Amino acid sequence: MEAFNYIAKLMEGLNSETALLEACDWDEKRADEVSSILVDCLATIASHANIEMSVIEELSSSLSENLSVRELDVCMEIIKKSIDTLYLSQPEKEEYEN
Repeated sequence: MEAFNYIAKLMEGLNSETALLEACDWDEKRADEVSSILVDCLATIASHANIEMSVIEELSSSLSENLSVRELDVCMEIIKKSIDTLYLSQPEKEEYEN
């Protein structure tokens, strides 16, 4: 749940919000709808211990049913940045030599 909270905070970022608004032709109502869809998607990603490309491709396919091409591109960019940030924020596992 902590990972989801972190990702949700990223969504509140000005850059992501502006990109979503632009992709939605500055329609705030549509941007809110897309943002809601994206948060659900990010929650799905956060629930996986390891993110495989097949999961990302499946989410992209699922999102494409409800989003325009421009909206999908922005959402996928936010998802990729969120995953990168999530992995960078996790402590590295220490390896022990036997």
